[in-house]
Amino acid sequence: MSLWQVFRWPLAIGVLTVTGLVTGLMSDGWGDALAGLGLLVPALVAAWFGVRRRPLG
Repeated sequence: MSLWQVFRWPLAIGVLTVTGLVTGLMSDGWGDALAGLGLLVPALVAAWFGVRRRPLG
């Protein structure tokens, strides 16, 4: 497995989170909606994998 295959989704989620945070700080109006979306998607992904967690073993 290559380094890109391991880190592509965590990197994408990180970029989305940073984009949402910066947009929320710097803009109003449409930027608030973009910031909300940018912060909602990583939270939903984390919740999905938290609920879907399988026991180790």
